[in-house]
Amino acid sequence: PTVGSDNIITLSVKNALGDIDTTFNGIKNVTIFGYNQAPNGSIGHLNGQPLTSSSQLVALGFTNGVATVSLKLNAATTQSIGFIVSGVSTATTNSLTITPVAGSAASMKVTTDLKAPTINGGIFSQQPVVTLYDAYENISVNDYTKVITVAKKDAGAWMLTGTLTAKANAGIVSFSDLGSVNAANVSSAQLSFDATGLGQITSSAVTLLPKPFTVSFDVNGGSPVIDLTISYGDKIIAPTAPT
Repeated sequence: PTVGSDNIITLSVKNALGDIDTTFNGIKNVTIFGYNQAPNGSIGHLNGQPLTSSSQLVALGFTNGVATVSLKLNAATTQSIGFIVSGVSTATTNSLTITPVAGSAASMKVTTDLKAPTINGGIFSQQPVVTLYDAYENISVNDYTKVITVAKKDAGAWMLTGTLTAKANAGIVSFSDLGSVNAANVSSAQLSFDATGLGQITSSAVTLLPKPFTVSFDVNGGSPVIDLTISYGDKIIAPTAPT
């Protein structure tokens, strides 16, 4: 089943002969246990009642020894569910293994942030990775179709280069060749990520190094003057005149 969906469970009380005890009727106290908490802190519901603790007491109605319950589980993990039915000599039921699968993407997060290029005009030294999550913050591991588009977010004077779209692989969206082109220093370069049906997210801001320039001097036959390497926007300090 998918997380958050109904699992219909039938509880049957049997007599010493192994037959359903049709005399077992009315509202009985039943304790459910064995479920896990989802990453967002929720657990699920039993007959519409939220599950909030590691085990929970609920009142169920039995008719002719049988009760049917609806169980919703929010964690995408294997869970061994058990019940304890009051008024029965062997009160603990056999366990029922349920492994819900993650739901469709409801949100996304930057789980590997970008790092600035080590040289002007290079690719980001750490490429961003975005993870898709369902409504309960389980990773949407069955998502192989969601496409995320990356764009320049800030108003700085630079251009984003590389492949600007990437598709999910088991809920993980990885970019590989994003880079920047800029002349002047950019102190707060930032990326945005968009996908259909999901809210926009952003990376952290990084600093892009200015473009370096080499300045050579024509000494017109005089003594040589060493070349200068400067960054875009820097002022040149005049060298000693050639002799």
